[in-house]
Amino acid sequence: MATTLGPKFGKRNRTVQKRFVHRSAKQKTKNTQKSSQLRSESNPDNRDDSGSPLIARPGYKIRPWSSISSHSSGKEKFPQRRSRSTFPTTLPGHIRTPRCLNGSTDDDVQSWSVTELKDDDISSEEEDDGGVDRELLQISQQGDSFSDVGINEAKQILAACQDVGDQPDDFEDRPLSPATRSALEFQSWLEGPQIDSDEYDTDLEDENANVTAEVAQDPTGRLIYQQQCKKLGLVPISYILRNLGERHIRMRYHYLGGPATKPLAAAFRKNTVIEMLDLSDNYLDGEGGAYLANMLRENMFIVQLNVSDNFIRSRGCRAFARMLDTNTTLKTLILQGNHLMDSDAKYLAEALKNNLSLTSLDLSHNEFGERGGIYLAAGLAANEFLIDIDLSWNSICQKGGVAIANALKKNKTLEILDLSWNGLAYNGCLALMRALKENTKLKVLDLSNNHINTKAAQKLGIGIKRNKGLETILLSMNHMNAEGLDYILKAVTINTNIKLLGIEDINISPKIYVKLKELEDSRDIIILHGGVGGYTKARADTTMLALFDRFIVENQMDLEDLFMTFDKDKSGDITLDEMKYGLKDAGIRLTNKQLDVLLDELDADKSGTIEYHELLRGQLLRNKRSKSEPSLPTSDTP
Repeated sequence: MATTLGPKFGKRNRTVQKRFVHRSAKQKTKNTQKSSQLRSESNPDNRDDSGSPLIARPGYKIRPWSSISSHSSGKEKFPQRRSRSTFPTTLPGHIRTPRCLNGSTDDDVQSWSVTELKDDDISSEEEDDGGVDRELLQISQQGDSFSDVGINEAKQILAACQDVGDQPDDFEDRPLSPATRSALEFQSWLEGPQIDSDEYDTDLEDENANVTAEVAQDPTGRLIYQQQCKKLGLVPISYILRNLGERHIRMRYHYLGGPATKPLAAAFRKNTVIEMLDLSDNYLDGEGGAYLANMLRENMFIVQLNVSDNFIRSRGCRAFARMLDTNTTLKTLILQGNHLMDSDAKYLAEALKNNLSLTSLDLSHNEFGERGGIYLAAGLAANEFLIDIDLSWNSICQKGGVAIANALKKNKTLEILDLSWNGLAYNGCLALMRALKENTKLKVLDLSNNHINTKAAQKLGIGIKRNKGLETILLSMNHMNAEGLDYILKAVTINTNIKLLGIEDINISPKIYVKLKELEDSRDIIILHGGVGGYTKARADTTMLALFDRFIVENQMDLEDLFMTFDKDKSGDITLDEMKYGLKDAGIRLTNKQLDVLLDELDADKSGTIEYHELLRGQLLRNKRSKSEPSLPTSDTP
C-alpha cells in the first residue's frame, strides 16, 4: 500500500523541477538579451579597445584568445579555466572585460575572444561572489541610472583593486564609462569618507563623546538618573536631584512602585557618595526590590539599606538573597514588613551562610512560620559575622523557636536576638535554657509576649542563671504569675552581668515588689516594671537615657572619634541614622525598638539631627532629666 505514494510524489517533484529549469532558462535568455542590447548601444561597432571584433551570443563569456590557443584544433570544446585572480568573477550575462586586469603592461595586451562556459564548470571559488558582488547587486536594485554594463565593469575594477600588487601602472589613468563612474561614486557615497579624511565630520561624535565623558566623571549618577527618567517618560524626583551628592538619603512616602525605581537604581549604581539609603514605605514591589538588589551587586559604597514597609515579597527577597552572596560592604539590611514567607526564608538562609559583611538584619513584621524559623536557624548556625537579628512579630512558634535555640549553640558572633511576639511557649523556652548554658556571646534577648507561663519561666530562669554573657533580658507581656517572676528574679540575682530586666505589663504582687526594690538597691541594675499590680506604665524614655548615660561614661573617647568621623562638614551635627549606626558600631547593645525610643528622646526639636558635642558633655542628658521623672521607674507605695 505504501508504494502507491512513491510514484505520485516523485512525479510531482519531476514536474516542479521541469518548471524550475524552464523558468531559469527563460530568465537567463532574458538577461542575455538585455546585456546584448546594452553592449550594442555602448559599442555599435562591437569591437574592443584594440579594435578586435567581439562576438556576443547567449551563454558565452569573453576570454583572451591566448587562453584558447592550445585548443585551436577544436578537439576540446571548452578551454582551460582561468583562476579568480586572473579573471575576476562577474555577474550573469555578457560583459566587456577591461584591459590588463591580469597585471600585464601595455606591451603585453592580449586579444579577447568568447568561449562557451557551462554553469556546471563554475568552480566553488567563482560561485562565491564575495561582499563586492552583493554590494553592487544592492546598488543595481536602488535605481535605474546604472546599467548592467556599468555595474559589471565597476565590480571587476573593485575586485581587481583587492590586490595592490596586481594593479598595472596605468590603472588609474584608464578611462571609465559613465555608468561605471556613477556606480563607483555611489559606492563611495555609501561608504562615506575615511576617518582621517578632511571631509570626515566629527561634530556629532565629539558631542556624544563629551556627554559620555560627563557621565563617566559624575560620581553622583545625577546625569544617568535624568537620562533614564527621560527614556522612560518619568518626571525626576526633585529630592533625589538635590541630594544625590549627600552621604545619607532618606526618602519616604513617594510611591515609587517598580518602574520609578529603575532610574534610581541606575543612579545609585554609579554613585560613590551615598552610604546610607532609606526608601521605606514607598510601595516598592518585587520589580523595584529587584532593581535595588541588582544595583547593590555593583555598588560597594552603601553600607546601610532600609526598604521596610514595602511589598517586595518573594521576587524582591530572592533578588536580595542573591545580592548578599556577592556584596562585601553592606552591613545593615532592613526588610521589615515586606510580606516575606517561609519559602523566602530558605533563600535568606543560604545567603546568610555565604555572606561575609552583614552585621545587622531586620526581618520583623513578616509572615515567617515554623518552617521559616527552621530555615533561618540553619543560616544562623553557619553565619560568622551577624551581630544583630530582629525576628519579632512573626509566627515562628515552638518548632521554629527550638531550631533557633539550637543554632545559638553553634553561632559564636550573634549578640542581639529579638524573638518577641512569636509564641515560643514552653518548648521554645526549654530549648533556650539549653542554649544559654553553652552560648556566651549573646548579650540581648527579647522574649516579650511569647506565651511564657510559670513552668516555662522556671526553665528559662535556669538558663539565665548559668549564662555568663547575657546583659539584657526582656520578658514583658507574658503570662507568668508571682511564682514565675520569683524564678526569674533568683536567676538575675545570681547572674551579676544582667544590667537591664524588663517585666512590664505583668502582674506584680507586693512580695515580688519588695524583692525588686532590694535587687535595685543592692547593685547597678535597671528593672522595667509597672509597680504593684502592673498598672503603672514604666518610662522607657528615661530608662534608655539612663542606659545611654552609662554607656557614654564608659566609651566617651571612642564615641567622640566615631561621631567626628560622621561629621564630614564639622558642623557638630549628625543625623539620627548615623547616630544609630554609630552606637551599634561602638558597642551599645539595645534592640532596634529601644534605640528608636532613645533617638526620639535625644532629638528634642525633631530636626532629625543631634548635636553630639553637648551629648558627650552630658548637657543634653541633664536638660532631659530636669524635665522628666527619675531615671529609675519605680513605685514607692506597695
